[in-house]
Amino acid sequence: MFAEFGEGRGPFTAPATHGYIAHPDWHSASWLAVHELRLALEHAQFSLDAASDEFVLLFQYVSAVAAKKGPSTRVVFWFDN
Repeated sequence: MFAEFGEGRGPFTAPATHGYIAHPDWHSASWLAVHELRLALEHAQFSLDAASDEFVLLFQYVSAVAAKKGPSTRVVFWFDN
């Protein structure tokens, strides 16, 4: 299994064991559904105009996937030491 950003294997693909991502420095995994991500941005009064190009691309990609696949689409993230 692989955790993927987009389709197929690429620079954002991490190998996973038994469906889980394992890395000694990655911890505290969480996720937000697309509507929750929008609410969090609004709550923080954060404009996408102020975001990095990478974040805007991620947000647009996830929004497009959610529009196609449904509201259960989510962004999964974790922290690095």
